[in-house]
Amino acid sequence: MKPFLFLVALLSFICAGVKAQDADVAYLIKAWELADTSQTRKYLESVQYFYQQPDAVRKKLIEEMHAYVDKHANTRLQVRLMLLEEPWWAVCMDADPGGEAGIPLIKKAVQLANQENDDQLLSEVYSAYAEHSTRIAWVEDYLFYSIKALELQQRLGAEHFPNINTRWFDMCKALYVTREYRLSLEYGQKALSVKTNDVFTLDLIGASYKKLGLYDSSLYYYNKLADILKPDAGGAVDGFKEKWLIIAKGNIGENLPLQKKYDLALPMLKEYALKSGEVVDAFNVALANNALANLYFAQHQFALALGCWKITYAWANSKEVNNMEYATKAAEGIAAAYSGLGRIDSAFFYSTLFHRHSDSLNAFTSRSNLRATKAKITFEEMQTGLQSARAANRQQRLIMYFIVGGIILFAIIALLLYNRKLWRQKYKTAILERKRQVAEMESKRAKEQIALFTQQIIDKNNLIDKLTEELAIQTENAVTEKNTAVESLLQYTLLTDGEWEKFRMEFYRAYPDFFPAFKKLVAQPTPAEERLATLIYLDLSNQQIANTLGISKDSVTRGKRRLKQRLNLQTDEVLEAYIRNLNN
Repeated sequence: MKPFLFLVALLSFICAGVKAQDADVAYLIKAWELADTSQTRKYLESVQYFYQQPDAVRKKLIEEMHAYVDKHANTRLQVRLMLLEEPWWAVCMDADPGGEAGIPLIKKAVQLANQENDDQLLSEVYSAYAEHSTRIAWVEDYLFYSIKALELQQRLGAEHFPNINTRWFDMCKALYVTREYRLSLEYGQKALSVKTNDVFTLDLIGASYKKLGLYDSSLYYYNKLADILKPDAGGAVDGFKEKWLIIAKGNIGENLPLQKKYDLALPMLKEYALKSGEVVDAFNVALANNALANLYFAQHQFALALGCWKITYAWANSKEVNNMEYATKAAEGIAAAYSGLGRIDSAFFYSTLFHRHSDSLNAFTSRSNLRATKAKITFEEMQTGLQSARAANRQQRLIMYFIVGGIILFAIIALLLYNRKLWRQKYKTAILERKRQVAEMESKRAKEQIALFTQQIIDKNNLIDKLTEELAIQTENAVTEKNTAVESLLQYTLLTDGEWEKFRMEFYRAYPDFFPAFKKLVAQPTPAEERLATLIYLDLSNQQIANTLGISKDSVTRGKRRLKQRLNLQTDEVLEAYIRNLNN
């Protein structure tokens, strides 16, 4: 009996596991099939849920999703599976065949996303392509595909992409590495607008300003960084904050000599070098000693400068740092220091090293530019490859014979077309922006005119009230004169036919949606109805409307009653409130 009960329990457990697994797959399918603006958020939620599962469960889910996609032709699900699987094999699987092995997979995802004609899905694929490029150190590819992704995401609305801030920061960092400091600042400021006290973003912005020679701006951001890193009173020592406070103060010290403030800079740079060495931060040891060397050299203390530059050179060429830029700067500085000490042979030796490092750095920059060009070519090839496959299979054999010469020609044409398209896009954007600004200016001016007109009406009504009060206390012999004055003021109207047309044009500029909305509710409205509706919208009283239109107060009341009937309003509905909501 007991073995039987054990078998029943085991089968129940297995069935429960199968049902749970089916539920997991159903959850992924439901999230991935979405095609509206919530698709990115839902996909990221599904990825988070996926990575919360054990490795064995995740692997099983991948297998079952492949089986489902094989049986159900669904391009969107196939792309989503590729987006999940592309980092999966690189991060979680035991064997890594090499970073570039994932490129065909992500290219296939781009082609499939193009078939869906969904820019939001395509932007996610471009982002995945960019992320993959960082894993194989293709900085230029990362920049190119990140820009393509961001162009789409910003056009569609940043609110639909929860991780767009990370993309902005990554762009800031990649552009700094490729020495595009002004562009780096642009994306850094975007990232900072969302996460105002981010340590890494503040550091990159400060460093970019320093590279551009804008030392006041650099100091501002490094001082801000130092302020948020100050240790809490009586709190435990935070290793992260301690290290970054050293870096922030060191960069403040590095900026000061560039402003000729040597006395202020010297103790800060010494502390920067000392504390960087204590926490064994090789890169910042190199930076600190390079800054100290520049300070000593500027003060003609060549021996001290030489010692610091040699430390910089040693660290810059070490495995921990391996930074060509600082190795080049240090070699140049050592040569200059030896020259200042009169040791010409040593100066010549390090001058030769400087030129060697400089050539290597220039070669790296050239390779970087070539890689960027190849990234653009690859993108255009993917875009046009899909169209070619649809158009003519019969031409594939002929294309293969001319592929070598065709690639070169196509690369040039693609680059020119891309630049031309980009220029046109910028031109159109500038024209649209100019039109928008003109429209805003006209609307603002019109609203000011309407406000002035309304105030004039109020002022005239106040004048009438005042005259009425003054005349009321006069003798009975002045009654005739009072009636004549009031009647004269009441007949002073602003809305003659000519003035109405002028007023109507200004009102339309100020509130362009009012008349179209009114005409939808009242078929072929009369000029009198339009005048009454606009004055109600301006929140004028019945007496003010009567004075403005040159009619009696009772006529205004009757006009409002007829207009309410024309609008088919219920008895309990307020005409004035209804009219004032037409432009909202």
